[in-house]
Amino acid sequence: MGGGDASQFTASGRRGRLTSQLSNGYILDSGGGVPKQFPIQFTFDLNAAKAKGNWNNPVTSQAETVNVTMTFFKTATVPEGKYYIFYGDKTSDKAGYAFTFLLL
Repeated sequence: MGGGDASQFTASGRRGRLTSQLSNGYILDSGGGVPKQFPIQFTFDLNAAKAKGNWNNPVTSQAETVNVTMTFFKTATVPEGKYYIFYGDKTSDKAGYAFTFLLL
């Protein structure tokens, strides 16, 4: 799991590109201990509905990269703004991802 700020926007095409900053991933401890925290970096090409992430896995000490095709799921409006929710089940690492963006 992970989370962070993807507020670095670059205008391009119809939708643009977002880059994460100050984002962290977490690996849960199977023994119930404290999760391992590590920095993650994602870029989101909103024109192509693609995401690319990279991080250093704290368990294996190896660099990891993933490419994700994002599929729009739904929006949700709350007092803070409008959420855009995507999922990615077409990935280079065969994992599943969920991305939620809050438009402020």
